[in-house]
Amino acid sequence: MITNQLFINPLTGKSTAFETARFLMTLQGQDFYKELAACHSYGIVISRSDLFAMAREIDYLGKKAWFCPMAVGDLSELLRFVPQPSLEKICFTRRSDPRLREYSLNKLIQKGKK
Repeated sequence: MITNQLFINPLTGKSTAFETARFLMTLQGQDFYKELAACHSYGIVISRSDLFAMAREIDYLGKKAWFCPMAVGDLSELLRFVPQPSLEKICFTRRSDPRLREYSLNKLIQKGKK
C-alpha cells in the first residue's frame, strides 16, 4: 500500500531508555551528547526503546578497558551486545560518585546468563 502521508507519527507515552539516559546524565551535570559522540567514535552505542548503553575504550591502569558512562535496561540483555573479542575489564561510575568501579567483563557476562 502507498499513501500520500509525508511523515511518520512517532509513538508517544512511556519514556524510552535513550530519554531516561539523557535525563539522568543531565541531572548529574554530565554532557550526554558529548559522551554519546565519543562512544559513537571510539566504542559502541546500543539503543532500543527498552535498552540504552554506551561505552568506549579507555586506558585503565595501563590496560585497555571499556568505560560505560551510562546504561539503562536489563543488564543481561545489554551484555549480549558486547563486541567479541572484547576487552577484559569494564569500568563505570555509580550515580554522582566519580570513582571508577572495575569489573571483569567475562564474569559479568557469565553472571548475566544465570
